[in-house]
Amino acid sequence: MSKSKNIALLLPLFYEYARNIRKGVIDWIDQNPGWRIIELDPLTAEIPPDLKKHFDGIITWCFPQHRTASDLPELNLYRIDCGGYINDLLDDPMVAGITYERLSMVQLSIDHFRHLGIEAIGHVGTELKNSPVHNESTQLFTELAAKNNMNYDIFELHEYDPANKQQLIWQGKTIPGLEDFLRAQPKPLGLFATDDYVGVMLCQTALQMGYRIPDDIVVLGQGNRLVGKSGSVALSTIEIPGEKIGWAVAEQLSSWILTNEPPEPRWQKLPCTKIHIRKSSGGQSKDLSLERAKRHLERHAVQGVTLQELANVAGYTEKTLREKFLRHYGIKISEHIRKLRLDEALLLLKTTKEDIHTIASRCGFSSASNFFNFIQRQTGKGPAEIRDALQKE
Repeated sequence: MSKSKNIALLLPLFYEYARNIRKGVIDWIDQNPGWRIIELDPLTAEIPPDLKKHFDGIITWCFPQHRTASDLPELNLYRIDCGGYINDLLDDPMVAGITYERLSMVQLSIDHFRHLGIEAIGHVGTELKNSPVHNESTQLFTELAAKNNMNYDIFELHEYDPANKQQLIWQGKTIPGLEDFLRAQPKPLGLFATDDYVGVMLCQTALQMGYRIPDDIVVLGQGNRLVGKSGSVALSTIEIPGEKIGWAVAEQLSSWILTNEPPEPRWQKLPCTKIHIRKSSGGQSKDLSLERAKRHLERHAVQGVTLQELANVAGYTEKTLREKFLRHYGIKISEHIRKLRLDEALLLLKTTKEDIHTIASRCGFSSASNFFNFIQRQTGKGPAEIRDALQKE
């Protein structure tokens, strides 16, 4: 190529997605020499008039509020946009777009929660109903959740966005209505966050409220941002295919510049295909099948659950399930069941006036004598003696 083609790259590098787009573009350039990249910051940059004439094309991920967004149409250059606001650009003949498919992201989330045995989903973020971008996701969630017999509810953060106000990561309890929303949802609950900052804030808030993650509340983010990869509860998150998008954008823009023929199709959406499983949904084991079996055990242990039933839920043999459970949770399945039944029995003895026969039945025992023997073996005392001691505390 006798003359380098100059491409302006306007990506907000605060976002992991944008950094991955950049990497995809650079990888394409490495394989197709002769293209020069000039990086500009869409948050602050104004393109000088004497620089504009040197560009042959432009790659953007611009929000409407970016300072350069209003300047772009004046450039009269072929432009590929990678953002979610492509509906705002459909009528511009100088603009094409490649972004990620929201249906695939929603489907991944639904499948992830179902695999974990979750039947209720909370969707938390900003502008969930007012933004065309997020409204598409909420509609898809509503439809797919209904098809899978899952409860679905949303919580709008409004101006309380932890991506912009990072102190909210630790101060989520100050967001009006958030604690009430979390308390009101059925448990176990799956929370889908519109950004990893929101996901980290939800983990922190849930822990402060006394919930266990992921036993009571499972949290799934999106974007695979740096903030979610560390901390006491690392965040499970959906990866947006930025590198693939970046490669496709560079390839599409180069063809458009060289042939003067607009890309076909003009607007593309690449599917999201990967979830990074971390502690916020995968727990200590990072094994979703094992987590599903553990959640089933904890939901049904009081009334009775068999090892074969748990093995069927996990899709493992009984031997494999026993070994995995002990290795990852440090307790035998039989011991965990006994502990859960004992905890429930002690709670009922302490907080209710129900007779021993009723409590025995509620704890899954066929007779009061069996219940008495169980309590005696576990504590060295009978139910009446235990009740008297507990209610005097």
